[in-house]
Amino acid sequence: MVTFQRKIIYMGYAPIGARNEQLKDVPKALLDGLSCEEVEISGSDGVKLAGIEVSQEQTQAASPPTILLYLQGNAGNPLHRLPIFQTLLHHKSSASKPLKVLSVAPRSYWKSTNRRPTQVGILSDYTHIIHHTLRSYPQSPIILYGHSLGGSIAVCLLAHLDKLKRESAVKQVGYSRIRGFILENPFSSIPNMVRALYPQPWLPYHYLAPLALDKWDAYQALKETTALSILDPNVEGGEVTASVLGRVAKDMLVLVSENDELVPSSMGRVLFDASKDGRNMENVGDEAGLGRVKVVRGALHEDMWRKWEWEKFVWGYIESVEKRWDVESDLTANDS
Repeated sequence: MVTFQRKIIYMGYAPIGARNEQLKDVPKALLDGLSCEEVEISGSDGVKLAGIEVSQEQTQAASPPTILLYLQGNAGNPLHRLPIFQTLLHHKSSASKPLKVLSVAPRSYWKSTNRRPTQVGILSDYTHIIHHTLRSYPQSPIILYGHSLGGSIAVCLLAHLDKLKRESAVKQVGYSRIRGFILENPFSSIPNMVRALYPQPWLPYHYLAPLALDKWDAYQALKETTALSILDPNVEGGEVTASVLGRVAKDMLVLVSENDELVPSSMGRVLFDASKDGRNMENVGDEAGLGRVKVVRGALHEDMWRKWEWEKFVWGYIESVEKRWDVESDLTANDS
Protein backbone atom coordinates (compact mmCIF):
# COMPACT_ATOMS: atom_id res chain seq x y z
CA MET A 1 0.00 0.00 0.00
CA VAL A 2 2.84 2.40 0.84
CA THR A 3 4.74 1.43 -2.30
CA PHE A 4 1.79 1.99 -4.62
CA GLN A 5 0.25 4.95 -2.79
CA ARG A 6 0.44 7.29 -5.80
CA LYS A 7 -1.53 4.75 -7.85
CA ILE A 8 -4.22 4.98 -5.17
CA ILE A 9 -4.20 8.77 -4.87
CA TYR A 10 -3.93 9.66 -8.56
CA MET A 11 -6.38 7.50 -10.52
CA GLY A 12 -6.20 8.98 -13.99
CA TYR A 13 -6.60 5.43 -15.31
CA ALA A 14 -10.08 5.08 -13.76
CA PRO A 15 -12.62 4.30 -14.95
CA ILE A 16 -11.13 2.01 -17.57
CA GLY A 17 -10.57 3.90 -20.80
CA ALA A 18 -10.56 7.35 -19.15
CA ARG A 19 -7.28 8.28 -20.82
CA ASN A 20 -8.55 7.42 -24.29
CA GLU A 21 -11.95 9.11 -24.36
CA GLN A 22 -12.55 11.69 -27.08
CA LEU A 23 -14.64 14.84 -27.12
CA LYS A 24 -16.19 13.80 -30.43
CA ASP A 25 -17.64 10.70 -28.73
CA VAL A 26 -19.46 12.64 -26.00
CA PRO A 27 -23.27 12.24 -26.30
CA LYS A 28 -24.79 15.29 -27.98
CA ALA A 29 -27.25 15.69 -25.11
CA LEU A 30 -24.34 16.63 -22.82
CA LEU A 31 -23.30 19.41 -25.19
CA ASP A 32 -26.77 20.80 -25.82
CA GLY A 33 -26.58 24.59 -25.76
CA LEU A 34 -22.86 24.53 -25.03
CA SER A 35 -19.69 25.46 -26.86
CA CYS A 36 -16.93 23.02 -25.90
CA GLU A 37 -13.40 23.15 -27.27
CA GLU A 38 -10.25 21.25 -26.45
CA VAL A 39 -7.20 23.17 -25.25
CA GLU A 40 -3.57 22.19 -24.86
CA ILE A 41 -1.21 23.99 -22.50
CA SER A 42 2.55 23.56 -22.31
CA GLY A 43 3.89 22.68 -18.88
CA SER A 44 7.45 22.26 -17.69
CA ASP A 45 9.94 19.69 -18.98
CA GLY A 46 7.94 18.95 -22.10
CA VAL A 47 4.68 18.10 -20.32
CA LYS A 48 1.55 18.77 -22.40
CA LEU A 49 -1.68 19.43 -20.52
CA ALA A 50 -5.02 18.68 -22.18
CA GLY A 51 -8.34 20.18 -21.20
CA ILE A 52 -11.62 21.71 -22.31
CA GLU A 53 -13.13 25.19 -22.34
CA VAL A 54 -16.89 25.20 -21.94
CA SER A 55 -19.34 28.09 -22.28
CA GLN A 56 -22.87 28.75 -23.44
CA GLU A 57 -23.47 28.93 -27.18
CA GLN A 58 -23.88 32.62 -27.83
CA THR A 59 -23.07 35.50 -30.09
CA GLN A 60 -20.36 38.05 -29.38
CA ALA A 61 -20.19 38.66 -25.62
CA ALA A 62 -20.78 42.22 -24.44
CA SER A 63 -18.17 41.95 -21.68
CA PRO A 64 -15.17 39.74 -20.83
CA PRO A 65 -16.28 36.44 -19.31
CA THR A 66 -15.81 35.33 -15.76
CA ILE A 67 -13.49 32.31 -15.81
CA LEU A 68 -14.16 29.36 -13.53
CA LEU A 69 -11.01 27.24 -13.35
CA TYR A 70 -12.11 23.76 -12.26
CA LEU A 71 -9.70 21.41 -10.46
CA GLN A 72 -11.05 17.88 -10.57
CA GLY A 73 -10.92 15.10 -8.03
CA ASN A 74 -8.54 12.16 -8.12
CA ALA A 75 -10.17 10.07 -10.89
CA GLY A 76 -11.59 10.44 -14.37
CA ASN A 77 -11.07 13.28 -16.84
CA PRO A 78 -12.58 16.68 -17.74
CA LEU A 79 -15.17 15.08 -20.04
CA HIS A 80 -16.68 13.29 -17.06
CA ARG A 81 -17.44 16.73 -15.54
CA LEU A 82 -19.48 17.93 -18.53
CA PRO A 83 -22.83 17.22 -16.77
CA ILE A 84 -21.65 19.49 -13.95
CA PHE A 85 -20.66 22.27 -16.34
CA GLN A 86 -23.87 21.90 -18.33
CA THR A 87 -25.98 22.23 -15.18
CA LEU A 88 -24.02 25.27 -14.08
CA LEU A 89 -24.10 27.05 -17.42
CA HIS A 90 -27.79 26.36 -18.09
CA HIS A 91 -28.66 27.95 -14.76
CA LYS A 92 -26.85 31.15 -15.71
CA SER A 93 -28.63 34.37 -14.71
CA SER A 94 -29.24 36.98 -17.37
CA ALA A 95 -27.84 39.57 -14.96
CA SER A 96 -24.46 37.88 -14.69
CA LYS A 97 -21.43 38.10 -16.94
CA PRO A 98 -20.74 35.41 -19.53
CA LEU A 99 -19.20 32.41 -17.78
CA LYS A 100 -16.51 30.18 -19.21
CA VAL A 101 -15.37 26.99 -17.48
CA LEU A 102 -11.81 25.79 -17.98
CA SER A 103 -10.95 22.26 -16.86
CA VAL A 104 -7.46 20.97 -17.62
CA ALA A 105 -6.14 17.54 -16.69
CA PRO A 106 -2.77 17.39 -14.92
CA ARG A 107 -0.07 14.89 -15.89
CA SER A 108 -1.16 11.24 -16.11
CA TYR A 109 -4.82 12.24 -16.61
CA TRP A 110 -6.78 12.10 -19.87
CA LYS A 111 -4.67 13.23 -22.88
CA SER A 112 -2.08 15.02 -20.77
CA THR A 113 1.46 13.64 -20.78
CA ASN A 114 1.55 10.28 -19.04
CA ARG A 115 4.27 11.12 -16.56
CA ARG A 116 4.38 9.93 -12.96
CA PRO A 117 2.16 12.23 -10.87
CA THR A 118 3.68 13.80 -7.77
CA GLN A 119 2.74 16.81 -5.67
CA VAL A 120 5.65 18.79 -7.10
CA GLY A 121 4.74 17.86 -10.67
CA ILE A 122 1.02 18.56 -10.32
CA LEU A 123 1.69 21.91 -8.65
CA SER A 124 3.90 22.78 -11.61
CA ASP A 125 1.14 21.73 -14.03
CA TYR A 126 -1.54 23.84 -12.37
CA THR A 127 0.84 26.79 -12.07
CA HIS A 128 1.24 26.73 -15.86
CA ILE A 129 -2.53 26.33 -16.23
CA ILE A 130 -3.33 29.34 -14.07
CA HIS A 131 -0.68 31.47 -15.78
CA HIS A 132 -2.13 30.47 -19.15
CA THR A 133 -5.60 31.47 -17.93
CA LEU A 134 -4.44 34.86 -16.67
CA ARG A 135 -2.63 35.59 -19.92
CA SER A 136 -5.48 34.40 -22.13
CA TYR A 137 -8.16 36.43 -20.32
CA PRO A 138 -6.44 39.64 -19.22
CA GLN A 139 -9.68 41.46 -18.37
CA SER A 140 -11.54 38.64 -16.64
CA PRO A 141 -11.98 37.78 -12.97
CA ILE A 142 -10.89 34.23 -12.15
CA ILE A 143 -12.66 31.88 -9.75
CA LEU A 144 -10.95 28.66 -8.65
CA TYR A 145 -13.23 25.69 -7.99
CA GLY A 146 -11.69 22.57 -6.45
CA HIS A 147 -13.58 19.32 -5.83
CA SER A 148 -12.38 16.67 -3.37
CA LEU A 149 -8.61 16.22 -3.83
CA GLY A 150 -8.84 19.12 -6.28
CA GLY A 151 -9.91 21.32 -3.36
CA SER A 152 -6.75 20.50 -1.44
CA ILE A 153 -4.71 21.03 -4.59
CA ALA A 154 -6.34 24.44 -5.14
CA VAL A 155 -5.33 25.60 -1.64
CA CYS A 156 -1.79 24.32 -2.05
CA LEU A 157 -1.60 25.89 -5.52
CA LEU A 158 -2.35 29.37 -4.20
CA ALA A 159 0.20 28.86 -1.42
CA HIS A 160 2.67 27.81 -4.12
CA LEU A 161 2.00 31.04 -6.05
CA ASP A 162 2.82 32.94 -2.87
CA LYS A 163 6.10 31.04 -2.64
CA LEU A 164 6.95 31.95 -6.22
CA LYS A 165 6.23 35.61 -5.48
CA ARG A 166 8.42 35.57 -2.37
CA GLU A 167 11.26 33.98 -4.30
CA SER A 168 10.75 36.37 -7.23
CA ALA A 169 10.63 33.31 -9.46
CA VAL A 170 7.89 34.75 -11.64
CA LYS A 171 6.92 38.17 -12.82
CA GLN A 172 3.58 39.56 -11.72
CA VAL A 173 1.03 37.92 -14.04
CA GLY A 174 -2.19 39.32 -12.64
CA TYR A 175 -2.76 37.29 -9.47
CA SER A 176 -4.99 40.12 -8.27
CA ARG A 177 -7.56 38.89 -10.80
CA ILE A 178 -7.98 35.65 -8.86
CA ARG A 179 -11.13 36.83 -7.10
CA GLY A 180 -13.08 33.77 -6.03
CA PHE A 181 -12.44 30.42 -4.38
CA ILE A 182 -14.88 27.51 -4.08
CA LEU A 183 -14.05 24.24 -2.34
CA GLU A 184 -16.42 21.27 -2.64
CA ASN A 185 -15.92 18.40 -0.19
CA PRO A 186 -12.18 19.12 0.12
CA PHE A 187 -9.56 17.00 1.87
CA SER A 188 -7.77 18.78 4.70
CA SER A 189 -4.73 16.62 3.88
CA ILE A 190 -3.85 13.14 2.63
CA PRO A 191 -2.68 11.96 6.09
CA ASN A 192 -5.97 13.12 7.59
CA MET A 193 -7.86 11.24 4.89
CA VAL A 194 -5.93 8.05 5.71
CA ARG A 195 -6.96 8.39 9.35
CA ALA A 196 -10.56 9.11 8.36
CA LEU A 197 -10.74 6.05 6.11
CA TYR A 198 -9.12 3.81 8.74
CA PRO A 199 -10.14 5.24 12.12
CA GLN A 200 -9.76 1.96 14.00
CA PRO A 201 -6.47 2.06 15.97
CA TRP A 202 -6.12 -1.71 15.74
CA LEU A 203 -5.79 -1.54 11.95
CA PRO A 204 -2.23 -1.15 10.64
CA TYR A 205 -3.43 1.23 7.89
CA HIS A 206 -4.31 3.79 10.58
CA TYR A 207 -0.60 4.32 11.18
CA LEU A 208 0.41 4.79 7.55
CA ALA A 209 -0.53 8.49 7.48
CA PRO A 210 3.01 9.79 8.23
CA LEU A 211 4.31 7.75 5.27
CA ALA A 212 2.32 9.71 2.69
CA LEU A 213 4.74 10.99 0.05
CA ASP A 214 2.38 13.74 -1.13
CA LYS A 215 0.72 15.43 1.83
CA TRP A 216 -1.50 17.98 0.06
CA ASP A 217 -1.80 19.64 3.47
CA ALA A 218 -4.37 22.34 2.77
CA TYR A 219 -4.99 22.95 6.46
CA GLN A 220 -1.37 23.76 7.18
CA ALA A 221 -1.13 25.92 4.06
CA LEU A 222 -4.10 27.99 5.22
CA LYS A 223 -2.84 28.29 8.80
CA GLU A 224 0.55 29.51 7.60
CA THR A 225 -0.85 31.90 5.01
CA THR A 226 -3.92 33.47 6.60
CA ALA A 227 -2.01 36.26 8.31
CA LEU A 228 0.91 36.28 5.92
CA SER A 229 2.01 39.39 4.08
CA ILE A 230 4.89 39.34 1.68
CA LEU A 231 7.31 41.84 0.20
CA ASP A 232 6.40 42.35 -3.44
CA PRO A 233 9.59 43.08 -5.47
CA ASN A 234 7.51 44.17 -8.44
CA VAL A 235 5.99 47.11 -6.59
CA GLU A 236 7.95 50.34 -6.52
CA GLY A 237 9.29 50.93 -3.03
CA GLY A 238 8.81 47.28 -2.12
CA GLU A 239 5.35 47.69 -0.60
CA VAL A 240 4.02 44.89 1.53
CA THR A 241 1.09 43.11 -0.14
CA ALA A 242 -1.27 40.41 1.08
CA SER A 243 -0.58 36.86 -0.04
CA VAL A 244 -2.68 35.40 -2.83
CA LEU A 245 -4.06 32.62 -0.65
CA GLY A 246 -4.59 34.90 2.34
CA ARG A 247 -6.54 37.39 0.23
CA VAL A 248 -8.73 34.87 -1.61
CA ALA A 249 -9.32 32.42 1.24
CA LYS A 250 -11.08 34.99 3.43
CA ASP A 251 -13.83 35.08 0.80
CA MET A 252 -13.97 31.40 -0.06
CA LEU A 253 -17.14 29.37 -0.31
CA VAL A 254 -16.89 25.89 1.20
CA LEU A 255 -19.56 23.42 0.10
CA VAL A 256 -20.01 20.16 2.00
CA SER A 257 -22.38 17.29 1.23
CA GLU A 258 -24.77 16.39 4.01
CA ASN A 259 -24.32 12.66 3.37
CA ASP A 260 -20.74 12.52 2.09
CA GLU A 261 -19.74 8.86 2.30
CA LEU A 262 -16.04 9.50 1.65
CA VAL A 263 -14.75 12.81 3.04
CA PRO A 264 -15.83 13.89 6.54
CA SER A 265 -17.70 17.20 6.35
CA SER A 266 -15.58 18.37 9.27
CA MET A 267 -12.63 18.70 6.88
CA GLY A 268 -14.34 21.45 4.93
CA ARG A 269 -15.27 23.26 8.13
CA VAL A 270 -11.73 22.94 9.48
CA LEU A 271 -10.35 24.52 6.31
CA PHE A 272 -12.88 27.32 6.49
CA ASP A 273 -12.02 28.04 10.13
CA ALA A 274 -8.33 28.02 9.27
CA SER A 275 -8.99 30.64 6.58
CA LYS A 276 -10.58 32.83 9.25
CA ASP A 277 -7.72 32.36 11.70
CA GLY A 278 -9.91 30.28 13.98
CA ARG A 279 -12.93 32.64 14.09
CA ASN A 280 -16.31 31.07 13.38
CA MET A 281 -17.70 33.12 10.49
CA GLU A 282 -20.40 30.76 9.24
CA ASN A 283 -23.41 32.92 10.04
CA VAL A 284 -22.02 36.45 9.94
CA GLY A 285 -23.35 39.28 7.81
CA ASP A 286 -22.21 40.49 4.44
CA GLU A 287 -19.81 42.99 5.98
CA ALA A 288 -17.51 40.09 6.84
CA GLY A 289 -16.97 39.21 3.20
CA LEU A 290 -18.14 36.43 0.88
CA GLY A 291 -16.77 33.55 2.95
CA ARG A 292 -19.32 30.91 3.91
CA VAL A 293 -19.74 27.23 4.70
CA LYS A 294 -22.83 25.75 3.10
CA VAL A 295 -24.25 22.25 3.57
CA VAL A 296 -26.00 20.81 0.52
CA ARG A 297 -28.80 18.65 1.86
CA GLY A 298 -29.13 15.08 0.64
CA ALA A 299 -25.90 15.23 -1.36
CA LEU A 300 -23.28 12.48 -1.54
CA HIS A 301 -19.61 13.04 -2.34
CA GLU A 302 -20.00 13.03 -6.13
CA ASP A 303 -23.56 14.18 -6.78
CA MET A 304 -23.77 17.60 -5.14
CA TRP A 305 -24.22 19.21 -8.55
CA ARG A 306 -27.56 17.41 -8.94
CA LYS A 307 -29.07 19.34 -6.01
CA TRP A 308 -30.81 22.66 -6.52
CA GLU A 309 -29.04 24.12 -3.49
CA TRP A 310 -25.70 23.63 -5.22
CA GLU A 311 -26.80 25.79 -8.15
CA LYS A 312 -28.21 28.40 -5.77
CA PHE A 313 -25.04 28.61 -3.66
CA VAL A 314 -22.59 28.54 -6.56
CA TRP A 315 -24.39 31.08 -8.71
CA GLY A 316 -25.05 33.33 -5.74
CA TYR A 317 -21.34 33.30 -5.02
CA ILE A 318 -20.31 33.89 -8.65
CA GLU A 319 -22.65 36.85 -8.94
CA SER A 320 -21.31 38.33 -5.69
CA VAL A 321 -17.75 38.04 -7.00
CA GLU A 322 -18.78 39.68 -10.26
CA LYS A 323 -20.53 42.57 -8.50
CA ARG A 324 -17.48 43.23 -6.38
CA TRP A 325 -15.27 43.04 -9.49
CA ASP A 326 -17.48 45.55 -11.34
CA VAL A 327 -17.49 48.00 -8.43
CA GLU A 328 -13.73 47.87 -8.04
CA SER A 329 -13.22 48.16 -11.80
CA ASP A 330 -15.45 51.28 -11.87
CA LEU A 331 -13.50 52.83 -8.99
CA THR A 332 -10.22 52.15 -10.77
CA ALA A 333 -11.55 53.68 -13.99
CA ASN A 334 -12.77 56.79 -12.15
CA ASP A 335 -9.42 57.24 -10.43
CA SER A 336 -7.49 57.03 -13.69
